[in-house]
Formats: sequence, C-alpha cells, structure tokens
Amino acid sequence: MIRSDLHGFFSLKIILMLLCCIFFSIPKAFAEPLKGGVCYTSDSRPGGTFTCEHLGKVSVKEVYEKGWRVVSLILVPSGQLSASAWFMVIEEQVKKE
Repeated sequence: MIRSDLHGFFSLKIILMLLCCIFFSIPKAFAEPLKGGVCYTSDSRPGGTFTCEHLGKVSVKEVYEKGWRVVSLILVPSGQLSASAWFMVIEEQVKKE
C-alpha cells in the first residue's frame, strides 16, 4: 500500500516537472531565430576590419556594439600563392525580452 502511494507521488512529481519544462520553453520555441554568419579579412593588424555578410565592414568591437558576438576566430596560414586570412564566425546575441 505504501509502495503504491510513493509510486503515485513520484509520478505526479515527474508530470509536474515536465509541465513546467514545457511551459517555460514555449516562448523560446516561438521566438524569432537568431542569425549567424562568417566574416573575413587579410588584414593582420590589431583592430583591423572584417567584411561580414550581415554587418558589412566592421571591427571586432563593432560586432559586439551591433548586438552580435564572436563564436570563433580562425587563421588560415598563407600558402605560396595566397596571403594569410582570418575568418570569424559570429552570431546574434540573445535578444532581451
């Protein structure tokens, strides 16, 4: 008898936790999706500008000022026929509601 009562209590607890998870995830599910993109430059100077598909020509500082963030920065070393290039992966920061 006690065992079945505990089973029912834990089942109710699990159901309530699932309902809370669903309730709090609904606004995020219908939110506008965030964007991401790639920027590039062959400029090796600190503070140089990158050309981005979503933002145009910007510095790293301007990426953050415009509401985006840097996810990754990759150096592609120079070859015999090409100069070094930097690629930066960016994404929109979470919009505050």
